Amino acid sequence: MKIPLVLSRTSGLVLCLSLANIGWGDEMTADHTPRPDANIYIQISGDEGTRFAAEWVITSADGVVNRFEHEGSIPVTYAYMGEAISGTVTQLSEGGRLLVEIRNNGNRSLSSTQGKGSVLKTTVN
Repeated sequence: MKIPLVLSRTSGLVLCLSLANIGWGDEMTADHTPRPDANIYIQISGDEGTRFAAEWVITSADGVVNRFEHEGSIPVTYAYMGEAISGTVTQLSEGGRLLVEIRNNGNRSLSSTQGKGSVLKTTVN
């Protein structure tokens, strides 16, 4: 079953560029607990209201690659199913600071940037 990804907690454009072959969906269940089937979590925080654009590439266990683009303001959290994630986050606001935390199967990446046009690139296997 293929389900499109829609995950943003804040307003903003969420564009699904492809469909996943595994269980994609909101990062929270109806009772606001994290989905038990998601294993990749992305939290973008920092100075509230700071705008960003993000591109994510998620690789599943069977090698299927899915690409997603998001644009919005912080704070926001995304959740995915997959084996590996790589991505780019670009700050769109003049001021403010972005803090990007990615967790994947016990591995963790934490990066921050400040200033319009600043770019973070990360990969977590």
